[in-house]
Amino acid sequence: MLELTSLLELELDFSEEDVEFADRTKLVSLIDEICAETEKLIRSFEYGNAVKSGVPVAIVGEPNAGKSTLLNAILHEDRAIVSSVAGTTRDTIEEEFVLGGIRFRFIDTAGIRNADNEVEELGIQRTYSKLKSARIVVLVLDASADKQHNDEIVASIEKEISDETKLIIVLNKSDICDAEYGYGDSLLISALDGSNVDALCRRFVEYVSSLKAETADVVITSVRHVASLTAARDLLLSAKQAIGEGIPSDFIAQDLREANYHLGEITGAISTDEVLGSIFSKFCIGK
Repeated sequence: MLELTSLLELELDFSEEDVEFADRTKLVSLIDEICAETEKLIRSFEYGNAVKSGVPVAIVGEPNAGKSTLLNAILHEDRAIVSSVAGTTRDTIEEEFVLGGIRFRFIDTAGIRNADNEVEELGIQRTYSKLKSARIVVLVLDASADKQHNDEIVASIEKEISDETKLIIVLNKSDICDAEYGYGDSLLISALDGSNVDALCRRFVEYVSSLKAETADVVITSVRHVASLTAARDLLLSAKQAIGEGIPSDFIAQDLREANYHLGEITGAISTDEVLGSIFSKFCIGK
């Protein structure tokens, strides 16, 4: 890209003679190639950031659905208080746990319902906040509850999460009842006796592993790097559009200069001297 940028810069010196040094077809082909690579790297950040910071998993549902019991079953310890009294969990509880070599941050949240008091209401507000920031949301439903009631809970949670969030629905309490219905690939589990909890944990690992499968060989973990790659890609696409519309070389060169600058933020600065050096190495001009 530095070479073609140099050729465009050279054209500007001979603009009055209408000389074309940079092969536009080759430049468009190169832009397509670089954009494809930057897209892979940008997508890799989703996996890279998860590996670096831990994958946030929010466990949500109504009071007494078995959220805290499920967290304890996943962690293999009594981390969250479990009680038959509804609304026991009034704040979020976060614990890190490694599954399949991947670090997860499990978040037990306050049960979603019409709160009886201000403290519980604050806890429920935090639940919705965690929903929006989670990479995976585990919706725990009471398998013994009426299907229409559970349908309403599923619909309300789906409204709160983005398309990028992985929603896993579990029907809990299989130790006391068999669910007569399900939701797509939902799981029937018993958080109390641990039935199917291992299968749920495998779902977490499989999902994060699928993110890795879609990425480049190099994985981006830095917010600064992904911002530079995004800026470079957008400028390259702007240059490609300019070429297609027959816009003068100086506008195309400016886009490429800036794209080189943003890539240089990652690889090391690409200076004006390097552009000039590339020109002089190929053409006998100047002194």
